[in-house]
Amino acid sequence: MLFDLKDLVKNNTFLHNLASIVSNLVPTFIIHNFEKFKAIRFTIENAYMDSIDGDYLEFGSLTGSSLNHAINCYKKIYKKENVKIFAFDSFEGFPEDNHKIFKSQNYTGNYEKVKKIALRHSNCRIIKGFFRNTLKDDNLKKEIKKISITFIDCDYAISSKDIFEFIKPKLSYGSYLIIDDFHNIDFNKNSISKEFNKLFNKSDYQITGYFGLHGVIIRFFGNQE
Repeated sequence: MLFDLKDLVKNNTFLHNLASIVSNLVPTFIIHNFEKFKAIRFTIENAYMDSIDGDYLEFGSLTGSSLNHAINCYKKIYKKENVKIFAFDSFEGFPEDNHKIFKSQNYTGNYEKVKKIALRHSNCRIIKGFFRNTLKDDNLKKEIKKISITFIDCDYAISSKDIFEFIKPKLSYGSYLIIDDFHNIDFNKNSISKEFNKLFNKSDYQITGYFGLHGVIIRFFGNQE
């Protein structure tokens, strides 16, 4: 009976078209964001279970939806353990426009809204400015000593380079990197994955999951240089 049903579905063009129509009715960004939220929750849960020491860093906050979700997850999973959360964004778009979809006019963040979200977590800081400038701050370098989870949603390879250089020496053993748009290619044929591989080519890491459109979850196990 089961195989008869499989044959019916396999050969039924009407059902194929129906499945195609239904799948195309759901906007891609909804599926992508739902899977991204799952990735954030699962990494926070695993970091807690494995006692991974360090702060949570988010690069690319836009309107604060991912930050809000991370705060909710920490409050649910860590309860009274107050992990430091840092959210970085220029709130002005990108340092340059170099992609058909990712354009500054469509990705200007809402600083005031994100600040209100940050107030829900007593240990959350918003760092406003382009990464190439804010990550050079010596006080910030001293304040962030260890990192347990890094969520990167910067869209461009040029922005990811500064992030990777900043976080690499601070990543705890067993920490997680959640990287959105990992394989997307800009007009110069650059990608975040290419920048990651340049800097982490001698590091011990493993891709442990995928989400949405070219999103990856990477677990870091130390530098071998």
